[in-house]
Amino acid sequence: MPYLGSMDLVARQNIEAFSAKLSAKPHKRVTTALAFHDFNLAKATDALYNAGGAAIRRDATGTAGSNVGQELDATISYTPSRWYNLQLGYGRFWAGRFVKETNGVGVSGNADFFYLQSTIRF
Repeated sequence: MPYLGSMDLVARQNIEAFSAKLSAKPHKRVTTALAFHDFNLAKATDALYNAGGAAIRRDATGTAGSNVGQELDATISYTPSRWYNLQLGYGRFWAGRFVKETNGVGVSGNADFFYLQSTIRF
């Protein structure tokens, strides 16, 4: 699982991130994983940057605080053979104070992310 979450909402610039990960292998062909991420701005008067390095929101006064939000990622992978893998994933982002206060009116800032991925090795 990616260091800053599967949803790719934040970059390493001006971010402090805490993460905790758990994984289990309930069957020889099945792997599950959960990852929790907590994001905070390193400097409240600087911007939040996206994964491409562009500033996407800023509060130059710092009054919006530094709590960007939390992300929870869950995956389940099935590997029926050594050449093939199927993975189902879900991510949820809960907007923190900084995101809520720098959003437009009526926008929560929360996000959901689903995906199905198939890998063939040769």
